[in-house]
Amino acid sequence: MGKKSIKAKLEGLDRHFTAEISSVRESVKDKVLFLKELTDQTAKSAQEAIIKNDDAQTSYRETHNDLIRKGEVQAAATIPRVEADRRFEAIEDRIREMKTELEVKINSLNVTRGFGEGVDKQIGTNRTMVQWGVLVGVALLSSAITLLGVFVALL
Repeated sequence: MGKKSIKAKLEGLDRHFTAEISSVRESVKDKVLFLKELTDQTAKSAQEAIIKNDDAQTSYRETHNDLIRKGEVQAAATIPRVEADRRFEAIEDRIREMKTELEVKINSLNVTRGFGEGVDKQIGTNRTMVQWGVLVGVALLSSAITLLGVFVALL
């Protein structure tokens, strides 16, 4: 083998490797550009996700603050359960007292019954007045209990 054949082989190898290196460079350059594009898209997607998360957090805070304000308004408009129970007990006590008073008056009218026509008319009038008083008292009591029930339901 001569110098020319070795030189020719080396030049052939040089061209071959130069072409391979050039091909690899182009391939690496394409892959680097692809990765750069992919990285840019990923960064853009991450930025959009951060913005969406910030918007969602802002919306959550607004809703949360609205609920807190509504709770504060409701708390200011209602009374504690203990106080409501105490008021109901006071109303029930007063109703028992009124019932006892009415029973005493009705019994006293029953005792005086039969002492003459004038007394009977008076008893009838008193009984009618007592009956109306009882009806009005029961109606007022029913309304008060209904209002208290609504009030307690708002607690």
